[in-house]
Amino acid sequence: MQIPELAAQLRKRLADKGLIRPDVLSRVSDMVIVDSFITCACCGEKQIEDAAILRCIIDQAESAEAFLNLCAAHSQRKH
Repeated sequence: MQIPELAAQLRKRLADKGLIRPDVLSRVSDMVIVDSFITCACCGEKQIEDAAILRCIIDQAESAEAFLNLCAAHSQRKH
């Protein structure tokens, strides 16, 4: 999967849940969107810190759901 495609699917998830207005989401860069899904809302630490591992996860993911599952499986941080 390419980053723009992943970011579009992640934006859609946020918009569908009504968490962020679509006009705001459209102004946020693709990597900021991806980063928001790998960063803990409580402590601010990233689940995936290694950029090469993150790139592999994105490459392997066939959907946003698969991306989130792969991130959870590779996460070094558990809350």
